[in-house]
Amino acid sequence: GLEKLKGQTYIGNIAKPYFTYKIQDNITVDAGAVLNMPFGEDNRVQTVDPLISLHYMFAPGWRMNAGTLDWRHPLLNSIYNEFQEYIRPVGQGFQIQGNTKHVRQDTWIDWEQKEEPNRKEKFVIGNYSQLKYAGLMADAQVMWNHSGGQLNTNSGGGAVNNHASAFGAGYSIYPGKLDKKLWYFEEIGVDIHYVRSKDKPFSDQPSIKEDGTLSRIFAKIWGADVYFMKWHGGNDFRTTKGNLLY
Repeated sequence: GLEKLKGQTYIGNIAKPYFTYKIQDNITVDAGAVLNMPFGEDNRVQTVDPLISLHYMFAPGWRMNAGTLDWRHPLLNSIYNEFQEYIRPVGQGFQIQGNTKHVRQDTWIDWEQKEEPNRKEKFVIGNYSQLKYAGLMADAQVMWNHSGGQLNTNSGGGAVNNHASAFGAGYSIYPGKLDKKLWYFEEIGVDIHYVRSKDKPFSDQPSIKEDGTLSRIFAKIWGADVYFMKWHGGNDFRTTKGNLLY
């Protein structure tokens, strides 16, 4: 229940110094590092992760990434907590991204941990698909978190799987496009999603299924997101990387 949850505040910087080498007009390579520098820690730089990405722009507005991923996935907070960008700011794998006038797409696989005899493999497969036209929007979201493997026999617990999905629709208006004087007022809108989760925390126990609806009124002003959300469902909706408040 909610009475068991404790809050946590994340304050700090994430720096991503890198350089880009253009192999040809539609193929580039990024190389550098991701520095996680939370405030209040003993070490000024808590973690340093390599950044090596190959980008292939195969169509206008579309690209494929291999190596270090773009980890800013546009999923609902109940499926993918935005704090993941600070808790684990680097992902490695493959990714296809698209952002055009009528389509937004983000599909990826992230290998989080290699399997060893005393350590489970961990990987995540996710997808976000959005269609938009004249202010209307419809989207589908899926995330599968897996922990387990065939070699691993000593860490216990067997394979663990969590599947989360959401389907929704909404409408937005863009004041900054209608009146140049409102350039700072980028978007205002509403949306509603049906969200479900299927969790199997232990291989020898039945799956736990939860669902609910999430309604939202939101605005983007000066680049900041402001929103009001209402969750209709139980207090035990759980996903591996989602916000625990649901």
